[in-house]
This record gives sequence, C-alpha cells and structure tokens, in this order.
Amino acid sequence: MLAPPRPAQDVELPTAAQMRATIALARDVCARLSEMLDAIAAVPPDAWPVRRGGPSGPRGGQAIRTAREAMGWSQDDLAARMGISRSAIAQWETSRAAPATNRVAELAELLGLEPADVLPPPTRQE
Repeated sequence: MLAPPRPAQDVELPTAAQMRATIALARDVCARLSEMLDAIAAVPPDAWPVRRGGPSGPRGGQAIRTAREAMGWSQDDLAARMGISRSAIAQWETSRAAPATNRVAELAELLGLEPADVLPPPTRQE
C-alpha cells in the first residue's frame, strides 16, 4: 500500500485573513462584472455600433473603395498615407491585386475596417 503524500515543507499556506481578503476581492469583481453586463443589456440593439464591413458588408476592393470615399480621400490621399503608389490602391479596389500581408493591418486601421474586410472574399472551391 502506498503512503499518503507528505505536504511540501517549503510551501506557505495562506492565512485565514488572506483567504477572506481574496474571497472579498472575487465577490467585488463579480459584482462589478454583473453591473457592466446589466449596463450592456440596457442598451437597445438599434444603438449598437455597426461595422462597415464583415459578412453583411462589402469585402476586398469594394470595402476599400467604400471606406476610402467615406473618409473623403482620393486614391492619391490613401496612397500617400501608406507610402505606396496610387496604382496599387487602384489595383486593390478593382480586385486585380490584394494588399500584401504586411499592409493589411495598416490599411484596415487607416480605413476603420477589420483586417479581414480589406482582403478579397474567399473563393468557393468545388
């Protein structure tokens, strides 16, 4: 028969006061989270922020053009902000090319889109 494990000699167990303080902190965190959830639940759905892109909105070149125009920028303006050529922007918007991986995050941030929104939609493979 195996002997029961011995308690570690160098481990300090929390005192009763420390445990009470930890429990009080956990209760406070739970109460604050509950208040936050109640506040979120009180916001009517028509007041929720709306994403410009995503599954229900434009993707790829169309999303880039729509967002750029909404910002009041020309292709030249966006190109200058990114340090690239206007023709690169034109190619993205007409879906002749997609932004390079290292440009996706910067482009999305400038236009207020999600990174997935500036990429062309996935193609169906049959």
